[in-house]
Amino acid sequence: MNYRSNPDVDIDRSLKTNEESHDVPSSSDFSRRSGWSISRKNLTTHILILFLLFPVISSLESANWVDTMPSLFIPLGFSFLLASLLVRSSRDVIFLLASGLLPIVASTFFISAFSIDSSESLNNGYGERYVETLIRLWDWVKALVTGGISTDPLPFIFFLVLLVSILTFTAVWSASRLKNPWLALIPGGFILLTNISYLPGQPVFAFVLYLFASVLLIVWVYFLKSSARWEVEGTRPPELMSVEVMFSAMTIAV
Repeated sequence: MNYRSNPDVDIDRSLKTNEESHDVPSSSDFSRRSGWSISRKNLTTHILILFLLFPVISSLESANWVDTMPSLFIPLGFSFLLASLLVRSSRDVIFLLASGLLPIVASTFFISAFSIDSSESLNNGYGERYVETLIRLWDWVKALVTGGISTDPLPFIFFLVLLVSILTFTAVWSASRLKNPWLALIPGGFILLTNISYLPGQPVFAFVLYLFASVLLIVWVYFLKSSARWEVEGTRPPELMSVEVMFSAMTIAV
């Protein structure tokens, strides 16, 4: 039978080794444990997504389709914060998408309700606004089903706000969670080009800004995918490589 020469020393050494291995986590371990924290790379991704969506929403808002149209930056901000929180969660994808869809529809209904002109038919009570919104949306559905005609602007407001919310949520989810920039670029670019083409007086500068933001987002997302692959392979990139990538992307975009 073998005995240790000094059991107390061996125990102290093993405790110190365990403490060093468990109490000093690496950056990757910290990012995995703190699921709701946001790193500099994720923060850069979110800033680029806002930079990408800003010209699209500005172009839609400058069209002035309806006098009582609410600010489209309200659904942009709400959906952006909602998606930024859900994308950091490790729950099931179907559950997260359902958790995002319900608040989006509810916020769209509330925003549309507060766009109603209450000067004649309504007081400023919340309940009356909600009931009026439900009635007018239901009348539009009946007109759609029966082939009737509706000139009510409220359904248009509802679907435009819903479109902005879904566009924002999809952009954040695809770029941050799926690491796929194209699901964020194609819908926004299609909406922006359609709005510029069919409405006179739309600023073309918005599309130039959109192209600039698109190049930055594409380069950055593919850099994040490469960084994840390098981490799996055990390759450590230079510390300031992300800065060099952004400067290169700006040069390409210009």
